[in-house]
Amino acid sequence: MDKLIWYFILAVVCPTLSTASFAQTKRASEDCANDDECETGNCVQLKQESKTVCLYCEQDDYDDYWEDVQDSCKNLDEIGRYRDLQSELQKHANSRGEWSLPFLYFRRDINAKCLTARSTRENSCWKDKIDDGHQDEIDDLKELLNMIERLINDSIREGKAYKVDREQFDELLEDEEDNCEDLGDNFEWLSDLEEDAPADCSRISSVADSAQDCREVRKSIVDVFQDRASSERMNALKEAEAAESEAKRMLELKEGKDLCT
Repeated sequence: MDKLIWYFILAVVCPTLSTASFAQTKRASEDCANDDECETGNCVQLKQESKTVCLYCEQDDYDDYWEDVQDSCKNLDEIGRYRDLQSELQKHANSRGEWSLPFLYFRRDINAKCLTARSTRENSCWKDKIDDGHQDEIDDLKELLNMIERLINDSIREGKAYKVDREQFDELLEDEEDNCEDLGDNFEWLSDLEEDAPADCSRISSVADSAQDCREVRKSIVDVFQDRASSERMNALKEAEAAESEAKRMLELKEGKDLCT
């Protein structure tokens, strides 16, 4: 009777042991049908290819990596696919092709953060067997990160990278438009004055004040550029400086010769 019971137990348990011994034998990147077939207990669907394979990492680890990717890449995802980032960036340059460095640094840093999260996940869980879909996303991020770095370096070298945000810079441009609107006409009027002829000194004084306001705001604009401002910005500042200097010279001359009307 005892032997019969023992034989019955073996008949029931042995198939189970046999099944377990053959389960979880597939290694990472090998095709699988379910989690039990994989050594790590993690069988996943490839992003682009129509098959499922075993991962190098366990499910709990993969979940942590996945959450990190979702958190690190959410800002990029808000503007669409990664390949659209270049066209989105161009919208943040002004008509002169000038850029806000804080904005470019922000885009560079979140791009790098997303790349790090994706690379860590794929290299940890796929190693040298990363599928085409995930590899394409990594390659896109690398390409865009290099593009942003080049954009930062080029804009600084060309004197078109300012150190404040776009809103603050636009306010400076609005001040420039208000204070420099009549600079050209005023300078032309000054140039037509004869040094020994009577002139409206109150108008000359007004022109000097207006040119000073223009010079100050243009100096403020030049000062917010990284390293240096472009020749276009520097020439605009010199134009205001020349108008202010000429107006003050002319006013002093007229007052000295008692030619004010």
